[in-house]
Amino acid sequence: MGEPSPEEATDQRYDVRWYDPDDRDDILSLFERVWGTDREADWLAHTYETNPYFDEPTMIVADAGGEVVGARPFVPFPMRADSADLVAAYLNNAMVHPDHRRRGLFSRMMERTVDALDEHGVSLLFNFANEKSAPGYREMGFDALGTGPRKSLRVQRPGRYVRDRLDTPLDPGVGAVANTVMRGYHAVRRLRRSVPEEWRVERRRGVPADELASLYDTRPPRSLHARREEPLYRWLEADPHWNHETFLASTDGSPAAAAVIRTRPGASPEIVDAVPSTFPAGGGAALLEAVLTEHRSAPAISVTGPVVNERLCRPSLLSAFGFLPSEHPLLSRFTAGEDTAFVHAFEDADLPDGFDVLDAENWRVRVR
Repeated sequence: MGEPSPEEATDQRYDVRWYDPDDRDDILSLFERVWGTDREADWLAHTYETNPYFDEPTMIVADAGGEVVGARPFVPFPMRADSADLVAAYLNNAMVHPDHRRRGLFSRMMERTVDALDEHGVSLLFNFANEKSAPGYREMGFDALGTGPRKSLRVQRPGRYVRDRLDTPLDPGVGAVANTVMRGYHAVRRLRRSVPEEWRVERRRGVPADELASLYDTRPPRSLHARREEPLYRWLEADPHWNHETFLASTDGSPAAAAVIRTRPGASPEIVDAVPSTFPAGGGAALLEAVLTEHRSAPAISVTGPVVNERLCRPSLLSAFGFLPSEHPLLSRFTAGEDTAFVHAFEDADLPDGFDVLDAENWRVRVR
């Protein structure tokens, strides 16, 4: 008898199934082998075993004789488009062990994932794919939405930032000059902006889920975005990989705007949420001024977003505080390249009538 075809060999050797907590060690090893990242078991358990919007572990794996050699993780999120509430799944960190590639595992895991999410009532799937994985998503019937995601970054200490990003220290003299130039740049920007004196900002540890959800409800955007609610905030705060703090701005003692920051040792602070979607006049400036003052010694501060880099602040507001977009020539060398955003909406998706999910302008996610 001849050798089996790759498809036959795949069918005989691999079991594509739901992830089980007993797979943790294999998955952590796979993360390190494929992505070069050293993850921890408590992070894995939180991210893929405790999602409040799904009643199963949020991962499909490929098992080869008791060893996990492939994984298709996903993260369900509550989302809203206009007045329609739905659940979407962000597909992230697909992995296949190098010794088991080119055997159809990515396609098989994707097919199982798409079928499972459809059965669980998820409305749409989306992700960002690099040039290697993009053809696979096109073959699966996903539609390209645009390129992205885009971040905004405020570099404060270029010497340290370059060292941390490239793992190569700048010449001390060059680093000192760069730091001096950057301090001057931010000083000029500060002279050109104003923060209304009537605003007061309170900094709190953690994430006050109830207050943030209430602020979101005052001005929810109409475009497709993550629906802020207490279960989501509590789940995000419980991530053991990050520490969180919240800045709340008010003029009369009642918070009218807020920003959530996440930090961890060795990483620059990130603004990961801001509510409501449109700040009251002066509220956004007061928040950013407080955040920058608290983290003035950080190499950089970035604006990311709770799902895949939503537009949390107006570009003009960020520019006034010295933030630059990640595609800016001064930053593009140090930030990840643009990937292609793909989306797949199921036929019975809970979207408003006439809503065009393939129009990037209908998404709050930063793509173009």
